[in-house]
Amino acid sequence: MFCPKCGKKGYGLCIDCFLEENPVGLRDIKLSLCTCGNYLYRGRWSKNITDSIEKVVEKNLTVPSEIKLESMRILPKFRSDRIDLEVWISGRYMGEEFRKRFNSYIKIRRRECPDCSKLSSGYYEAIIQLRIKKPLTDLNLDPRFVSNIKKVKGGFDIYVTSTRYARQIKKKFDNLGFRVKESQKLIGKKKGKEVYRTSISIKEPDFGEGDFLRHNKEIIQILRLGKRTLCRDIVTKKRKTIGISSLKKSKIIAKRSDLREGIVTLVSPKEVQILDLQDNETYEIKNENMDLELGQEIKILKTSRNIYIL
Repeated sequence: MFCPKCGKKGYGLCIDCFLEENPVGLRDIKLSLCTCGNYLYRGRWSKNITDSIEKVVEKNLTVPSEIKLESMRILPKFRSDRIDLEVWISGRYMGEEFRKRFNSYIKIRRRECPDCSKLSSGYYEAIIQLRIKKPLTDLNLDPRFVSNIKKVKGGFDIYVTSTRYARQIKKKFDNLGFRVKESQKLIGKKKGKEVYRTSISIKEPDFGEGDFLRHNKEIIQILRLGKRTLCRDIVTKKRKTIGISSLKKSKIIAKRSDLREGIVTLVSPKEVQILDLQDNETYEIKNENMDLELGQEIKILKTSRNIYIL
């Protein structure tokens, strides 16, 4: 058989002639685009037009019923008032595979999105009162939500446009053992609903890596802070992980800076004698399979009840 229009060998009207009479194309698309990449389409703001172009085009693509579309690739070019599109489609027509290209565009209007409007006006829903040693650059704050940062005594006040985002930061620090508190203040009403402003206080944790806690009946040393904190029992020397929320209820026995320098002055099968180099006092400790040598320098932890060799 031959194409009745161009004479090309095939099975009836060829794909080129068919598409000439029944072109694949796009309905008119109009959207508003913000400088941040957010876009307004059919009354709804969405994020990142670059990642969404294919979805928008697919919903507005007109394809003749005789064609079975299998894939599509879009190459966009952004201009001031439109997005030029080079669209590649592939599929089947009359049982045969084909791949074609057509050009189209999306009309755009430059407009500030609600998020950017809030930022430019100084609007904020929450204040994060950050009083920690880490520099701000280590926090990886999302600039889309930060309307202002003020340096204050002991840290920073961070003004954010989203309470949800503020609570994400709160959760992150809470999981790391920092002291976190949240409070709310009624600031008015909007459409009959009460509107609150949130304040979140974040301070350094009561204990840090290297510090000693009494957890249940054990004395443990913090080796690595985290949601699951790595600890060491100073008596058995065994390591284990404990949930940070559980450790917050534990009593602080000593700080890392409280460790003393000592030296072994006697080793016998039953006891070990230790000289505390800070106060020149000698202490006798029961030898429970301690692998110590005479003259060995060690670290000592003194509590109100006992002396521990680390």
